[in-house]
Amino acid sequence: MTAMYRDIPSGAGVEEVLRGAEALAKIGVSTLVTGPVGDDPAGWLESTFGPAMDELAAIEPTRTAPACARRPTLP
Repeated sequence: MTAMYRDIPSGAGVEEVLRGAEALAKIGVSTLVTGPVGDDPAGWLESTFGPAMDELAAIEPTRTAPACARRPTLP
């Protein structure tokens, strides 16, 4: 599953970026998409995601079954 990841506080550090990515991984997100923001988009990407790239790549998403493969819950 892919998710847009832009709700990052201004000036967020590596720990905040990783915490958000780990929360998304817990619900099955395996790919994050982001985009630059602010007056210096390249600088923002480099300072926000650059220092966290190796650790982001190491996060393993929770595996979830597709909705069509889930068994219905019977009463």
